Amino acid sequence: MPIFFIFVITCMCISAPALAYIGPGLGVAAVWMAFGPVAGIGLIVAIVAYFPARFFWKKWQYKRKAAAETKSGDQAQ
Repeated sequence: MPIFFIFVITCMCISAPALAYIGPGLGVAAVWMAFGPVAGIGLIVAIVAYFPARFFWKKWQYKRKAAAETKSGDQAQ
């Protein structure tokens, strides 16, 4: 078993570097590929949260408007 590790470490030390150029276009594509699933999950959460929030917002606005009308009606008398 130690001979295998010595062989692997020797191969890692002897190997030549890869002469490959990664241009900015590939870097941008990689960033967008990483950002895409995160944005998708965020959009799903926002859409799912929007409908209950809209319902409660309209309910709150209706209560606020009714309270203001009741309050202004009491002041007129």
